[in-house]
Parts: sequence; structure tokens; C-alpha cells
Amino acid sequence: MFTDYAAMVPQLQTDGLVTAAGRAGLAGTAAAVVSVPAVRRAVRGFLERRVGAR
Repeated sequence: MFTDYAAMVPQLQTDGLVTAAGRAGLAGTAAAVVSVPAVRRAVRGFLERRVGAR
């Protein structure tokens, strides 16, 4: 399942709405500054291969 939790959950933790363990369970332990660009590259590559091939 694809989600944007990596971008949202750190702010929820900062606001006290999610614990550190909850954050790790929802979004893993990678920092958003690392994971969000990686996901963007993966999605862009997928779309370029699938949509760009038409």
C-alpha cells in the first residue's frame, strides 16, 4: 500500500499525537528528508515507464 505517512507522521509526533513507536510503526525509521525524495523518484520512474511508453 502506498501512503504519504512519511511526510505527515513526523509532524503528528511533534504535535504529540503519535508516539515514537507509533511513528516507526506507521512510517518506518527513515527521516522524511530521505524517504520522501526516494518515493518521489520511484513514482516518477514508474510513471515515466508506464505513461511515457504510450
